[in-house]
Amino acid sequence: MPTSVKFWNKSLRPAKVLWLNSDGDAVEHKTVQPGHFYTHETYITLPWIANDADTGAPLLLNGNSVFFTADCTATAYITAASADN
Repeated sequence: MPTSVKFWNKSLRPAKVLWLNSDGDAVEHKTVQPGHFYTHETYITLPWIANDADTGAPLLLNGNSVFFTADCTATAYITAASADN
């Protein structure tokens, strides 16, 4: 079922947004600069992750390492995993 998600980068780092395909491989979709967002059309239950675009360090989506799309339009807030944000 189609849905959409807004990826909003609340961290201080550029963030790569990646989809995890059925093989568990990360497929890069977009780099989101700090304070910016983009909306992506997708399907429900798909897993997404975010990494620091410069260092590759994992970032959080709504406080979790993996974000799953729901059956309605959602916002995934990207934040740093540590206090330095």
